Amino acid sequence: MLTLSDFTPEHNALAKEWVEAVMVHDRRDIRIDPDQAEVMAALIAEGPENVAKILIAALAAENATRLIPLFEDRKSTVWHRLLPPQTAAKWISQCPVGTQKELLAALLKDAPETYSAIKSAMPKTAAVRVGNTFVTRVKADALISTRIDKIIALLLDPNTGLEDVKAEAESLRTRFDLDQGIEIAAGLVKELQDQKLGLSKPSDFKIHVKLHHLSATAPDLFGAADWTYFDDVLIQSLGRMPDTEWIFKVLNQLPVFTIRRVLTVIHEQLSHSEFSRRNLAARLLKEIRSDVDTDKFENVRLAIISTTFNASSAT
Repeated sequence: MLTLSDFTPEHNALAKEWVEAVMVHDRRDIRIDPDQAEVMAALIAEGPENVAKILIAALAAENATRLIPLFEDRKSTVWHRLLPPQTAAKWISQCPVGTQKELLAALLKDAPETYSAIKSAMPKTAAVRVGNTFVTRVKADALISTRIDKIIALLLDPNTGLEDVKAEAESLRTRFDLDQGIEIAAGLVKELQDQKLGLSKPSDFKIHVKLHHLSATAPDLFGAADWTYFDDVLIQSLGRMPDTEWIFKVLNQLPVFTIRRVLTVIHEQLSHSEFSRRNLAARLLKEIRSDVDTDKFENVRLAIISTTFNASSAT
């Protein structure tokens, strides 16, 4: 894939010609030959954002559509973040179904607000695949909302366990496409966050544990969700534990996927602007580095050895 650093003198001359055409002569019908597509794609993906916006707006429609697939292997969301939502929706809908799914999933992960705007701009009567069936976009949105409600009920039900939520995570993968699964995950986490689910009693902790095991079973869906609230609630709860062993007991009930993220957040809070958070982070990391027999806490042990930071930096 061509990048700006690969540009030859001929590529630079061509890029200069295009920029002058739109910024000096105000042209709005730039056409490119097929063998020039990668040059334009590199200029839009890696050049100054103001220039990229102008170039996109000036491209003839057939040329713009030709360029879209070139963004799959680089910054696929750059293109669509710079487009008006209606235009992005139109061009995405012209792509093959597989490309549409990849672009929408990338947008939802990297630019959720842009994703929402583009999704809203897409025709409501357009056929959307949900599992093995095609329904209208309105129906697809309703199915997603219903699924979020179903998962919340599953998590809140005291009679359900980890196997139930793991089965639900696997079901999400088979029932919904990737971008829809990511949307469900993000909506679920936000909905539970809005409910201010705390950790004041054992039944609350069980809900948190089920949620985290749900996410760890489908990290490709839940990895992009905003876990800030839940991580903070857990860290504050760890700070109230009576001793080091209790910290390990609590953490060990969570999946490695979650423990690793929480340890990273704790480490990042060593440089937090609030003294209380810095102090808590340093204390927790010191406890985690203590001589507790981690063989009894397999999940914690695996998370510690697989975190990217050096735990010894917390003194």
